[in-house]
Amino acid sequence: MSWRSIDLERRYADPAHASDWTAEDRPPWTPGNERGKLAFAAWALAQLDELERRVRADRIREVEEAATPERLRLMAKGLRAAQPIIEAKMAGIRMAEPKADFNRMADIEHTSSVREATGQSGKRGRTASGADPHSPAAKAARDLWRLRRVILPRFWPEAGRGGVGPRNDALAAIAATRHHGAKPSAVLAWYENERLARL
Repeated sequence: MSWRSIDLERRYADPAHASDWTAEDRPPWTPGNERGKLAFAAWALAQLDELERRVRADRIREVEEAATPERLRLMAKGLRAAQPIIEAKMAGIRMAEPKADFNRMADIEHTSSVREATGQSGKRGRTASGADPHSPAAKAARDLWRLRRVILPRFWPEAGRGGVGPRNDALAAIAATRHHGAKPSAVLAWYENERLARL
């Protein structure tokens, strides 16, 4: 979950952004009724799919708009200028991990920026729990974030206030169904331990 995708996704929390996206058929949240819970879960999963489709289209549009010949020339020039810096960083990383590649360097820098932004700077190790950020639970926790921070604010702004709407454990169960192997308890733990709620 990159900062860029967070920014793109967070825009959709405002119903005025992409006003053509409506979901007036939202089923009521009925925690005591299994049929009602299933209907709500199906609605929530459909909204996650739609959000994913819209964000992907936004990214493609941004890349197409940025790919002017002048920009591409400047990017190539910038990459050539940055080459010594990249090589120095790679040399430092390879001292600790001899088989590290460019993707590993990018992952380390991303993790560092996430730690700093979430108040974990200065701590050693990986993410707060040491969990695999590519695991089904991690992916479902990001969907839980999307439900809590984008979908519900857009289509049900009063959800979460005064006991209205689903709690995080219910949203974790919905998000877990989207990722094979994810367990709701692990999804909720990932969401809380990795401080996604603060993003």
